[in-house]
Amino acid sequence: MARFLRRFTASNASLRLGMVQPLGEGLYRRVYGVGLPKIGALPQEVAVLIPHDDVPEEFADSLRKEIRVLQFLEREGFSLPFPRLVGTEEEGVLPILITEWLPGLHLGSKGFQLAPSEHVGCVARAAHAVHSLSRDRFQEVVPGADSCREFALGCLARYRTESEPAILEALAWCDDHLPSDEPTVVLHGDLLGQNLLVSPEDEDLRVSVLDWTEACLGDPAYDFAIVTRAHRKPFKLAGGLQLLLDHYRALSARPVEAARVRLYEVILVMGGLVGHLKHKPLSGEIDQERIRLRKMIGGV
Repeated sequence: MARFLRRFTASNASLRLGMVQPLGEGLYRRVYGVGLPKIGALPQEVAVLIPHDDVPEEFADSLRKEIRVLQFLEREGFSLPFPRLVGTEEEGVLPILITEWLPGLHLGSKGFQLAPSEHVGCVARAAHAVHSLSRDRFQEVVPGADSCREFALGCLARYRTESEPAILEALAWCDDHLPSDEPTVVLHGDLLGQNLLVSPEDEDLRVSVLDWTEACLGDPAYDFAIVTRAHRKPFKLAGGLQLLLDHYRALSARPVEAARVRLYEVILVMGGLVGHLKHKPLSGEIDQERIRLRKMIGGV
């Protein structure tokens, strides 16, 4: 961080930085809040997103895609607050992003727990806003699958070479439950609580949407599967998935069925099992993951 700040202030001599504070740390990068003086249209507080030293170089592609997506959201006038791009700095092969700092608390963070129905409503509103973006203009920025069926087949393709019996059974089940050829929509790809901000003082619970590294064209059901993850009680609610889909249905002319979400939940659990087999082959969790997967497809 210190190295970046020295370089940043050297190349922007008029800037005198204010307070620097750590805002959080994710799997691939650290986030710092930095105060700026009032100059033109620059925000007075920015977030500086610095990749970890050991991040794989291929993550650079995701970061550069995120830059293009943030620029796209700016052009489109995205309906919810998002971290507008202020600038970038190169740190080796991994770009550092400087974005507008957004106030608020992460949805579901410690000390800020909404009622489950309010939490569900925030996720549904964020998903609807993202899915309403122009897919055709987005495809010019991030090319992707034309149909939901093509998207699902692409998700499955990464597991076609596996020999694990439970994976083969799940693949066969998924092939029997593929979605139709309806057009894809813009997906956020990671609408978990750490990427959604809400201000406790906002009576309307307006949601800010962060971290667009996973944005792509795909099946809207996938965005919900990322959130529910095949939990028995999503949002700590019996029927939490259906409540989420009901909230979404009230907003969208293109409702999503629970069976579609289940397809992607199976794919995500399949991916978890593959990860355990490759990286933790002696883990006692492998048998549990096999049983869980087979239960989901009716094999147990």
